[in-house]
Amino acid sequence: MKRVWLEAGGKSANIVFADCPDLQKAAANAAAGIFYNQGQVCIAGTRLLVEESIKDEFLTILREQAQAFRPGNPLDPETVMGTLIDADHCEKVNEYIAAGLAEGANLYLDGRDHPQGEHGSYLGPTIFTEVCNSMRIAREEIFGQCLLSPPSPPNRKRSRWQTTVIMA
Repeated sequence: MKRVWLEAGGKSANIVFADCPDLQKAAANAAAGIFYNQGQVCIAGTRLLVEESIKDEFLTILREQAQAFRPGNPLDPETVMGTLIDADHCEKVNEYIAAGLAEGANLYLDGRDHPQGEHGSYLGPTIFTEVCNSMRIAREEIFGQCLLSPPSPPNRKRSRWQTTVIMA
């Protein structure tokens, strides 16, 4: 019998290896996994683990996919992404983004450039790279549209890569 370590909730991971047959589809699924419902679901795919040899290409595709999630008034037919639950939660997610920057994560896609208004508190898709497991954004549940990608190991044999997050 093989021993396994299950990823059982909180900081759910998307794992993409170099032999992935369809990077477009994998990126679309990763984007939907975190940006659908503004990341406000317990099973949102908040972590992105990508094998080093394809990471740059995959992140480029993912950014394009993420930018299609246009936040706005749900009555606007151009809107793909709704509002966060309330202004207080929007501020909390903004605080996590600031904490990630302060701790040295790279803000690959900044979702903060969206208007706050009478119809809700909006943030667009946000992607961090170079996220270390010791960072607050890696240890706490953001419950917002922030996707986190740590540095990649050189190959898939480094299984501790996906199992070392300690939730606060």
